[in-house]
Amino acid sequence: MSAIDVFVDESGNPGKGRGRYFTIALVSCEQSESKRLRRSVKRQALKTKQAHPDKFWKNGEVKASHLSWPERIETIKKICERDVKIFDITVDKHQLQPQMFDHKSAAYNYWIKLAVDDLVKYYSDIDQIKFYIDRRTIRVQSFNSFLDYITIHLLYELNQTGLQVFVEYPESQADYGIQAADFVSNAINSYHETFDDSKVSTLRPSIVHEQHFPYRYFGQ
Repeated sequence: MSAIDVFVDESGNPGKGRGRYFTIALVSCEQSESKRLRRSVKRQALKTKQAHPDKFWKNGEVKASHLSWPERIETIKKICERDVKIFDITVDKHQLQPQMFDHKSAAYNYWIKLAVDDLVKYYSDIDQIKFYIDRRTIRVQSFNSFLDYITIHLLYELNQTGLQVFVEYPESQADYGIQAADFVSNAINSYHETFDDSKVSTLRPSIVHEQHFPYRYFGQ
């Protein structure tokens, strides 16, 4: 059986205001590689904490947004040393229909689905996907809805009848794979806000596919 783990996190705010762009990143790897990815991010997080002994880390987690860019790049380098593939979607909130702000959970599921489509095309021979999504990004009542939504989509719309799908919702401070997705989504979203290519140049070899939504009007 060929199985992959997919770590999902976001950067930016999906609501009105507070920045123009919102990014969801999927960091994927073979399940046999997950332990090494988590170990690399954990080691770098400990190194960062040792460099800032007086700094308070909420829930003990090193968030990308709380670091300088050289420090963020150091963690990104460690992530990309592992055999990971990145799929991401960046949303231009200036071009969204107002209804999408009123149905955030449904919109979030839809945007992840678009990235998952690219992922499934790339991993054409996989038998199992396990998603790890930060618990704080999904409303409690929506935990089962994403699994149902993505399973039905893969089964009936993409005809992936042999593909098993599992979803876990750990808190990000307890999963260094999700923390990897935090650094990736932060870098990509920051690039769109600033057009500073140095923020994503390290990531580019690992990015398999990126989407812009809505494609036709993105960035206008």
